Amino acid sequence: MHLDAHLAVALAVLNTTIVSTPIVRRHDRSDDAYTAAASMYPAVVALGRLGDATLIAPEWLLTAGHVANAVGNGRLVTEIVVGGDRYGVDRVVVHPQWRELGPHDVGLIRLTRAVRNLAPLALHRGRNERGLTATIVGHGGSGRGDSRDRVEDGRARAATSRVDSTSNAWLYFSFDAPPGGTELEGAPGPGDIGCPALLIAGGRAVIAGVGSAGYDGRSGPGSYGAVDVFTRVSTHADWIDSVMRAPASGPAPSPTSARAATPQGVALPDTPAGKRYSAFLAAMRAGTDSAILSFLENNFDARELADRPAQARLPNFRRLSDRLRDAKVDAIVSSEPLKLTARLVGAAGTTTIELICSAEAPNKILDWRRYD
Repeated sequence: MHLDAHLAVALAVLNTTIVSTPIVRRHDRSDDAYTAAASMYPAVVALGRLGDATLIAPEWLLTAGHVANAVGNGRLVTEIVVGGDRYGVDRVVVHPQWRELGPHDVGLIRLTRAVRNLAPLALHRGRNERGLTATIVGHGGSGRGDSRDRVEDGRARAATSRVDSTSNAWLYFSFDAPPGGTELEGAPGPGDIGCPALLIAGGRAVIAGVGSAGYDGRSGPGSYGAVDVFTRVSTHADWIDSVMRAPASGPAPSPTSARAATPQGVALPDTPAGKRYSAFLAAMRAGTDSAILSFLENNFDARELADRPAQARLPNFRRLSDRLRDAKVDAIVSSEPLKLTARLVGAAGTTTIELICSAEAPNKILDWRRYD
């Protein structure tokens, strides 16, 4: 794909149709090959459901800015497993120019103590990425490029893909169907956001990109034809170095807050998913059967209601309303035009709800998930 085409895709990704696509493989290759390849990169670690990060110094992890922001905003990640040991989070630093859905999507997490049993990966500082084959490592869902079916088992997988083009802020990858693509062609995604794109330089793996966003393929997220956008590390290497050189004492730089606080908590974004989320919270706070049914009938995709009508969903949403009636939005965990995950805090405790809108009808909810 030419650079101009990728720039057009990037605009669509950043402004209209960002989607999350799990790591998926070629349909004619075994999953075992991808898990075996990942075993070579133990410095890539999972951040719970938020995404991935890479050890780049004994006390520092590199990830996407919006993932780091979510870690810094709350309690979804209190410990991180690196090399089999558990580490606390000492501080989080997000690039000062990062804005939600914008460039400079890069952040750092400082651990409470140094990792001694694992070698960090170095940063790629050259500008020669275009045309090279990168290895993408993550812990997200597993599947095939010719299918929408996905399995989330938390296992690390590594796929390869060529850097199709670059801009100052980004690296771009396409998920090519065979016979095109690489031998272990694949694409990253939701559980893989913040994952590294690795190049080989001087006989060692170096981090060239950080997973930031993706664009649907021919059959939806993570299918053949998908385009993935990575933050370009070489552009941000000086900033990364400066953060790690800063004194460890004193107040930690605060993560950039994507939304201001309101009486109802952190403000929801003005996106299709944000508007549906606002309607969801209004129904939960009202708590009446009529309010809940009205929300379901007016905001859920017709295919979802055909599988399970609004009346059948009512008991579940009544219970959810009892839990969330006094809850406020404590943090935006992740935000995309068609998907929003927010942490809610009330008298009943903390609940994280994710709403996913339909690409064909962005004003309708296609799916939702609850994490307590």
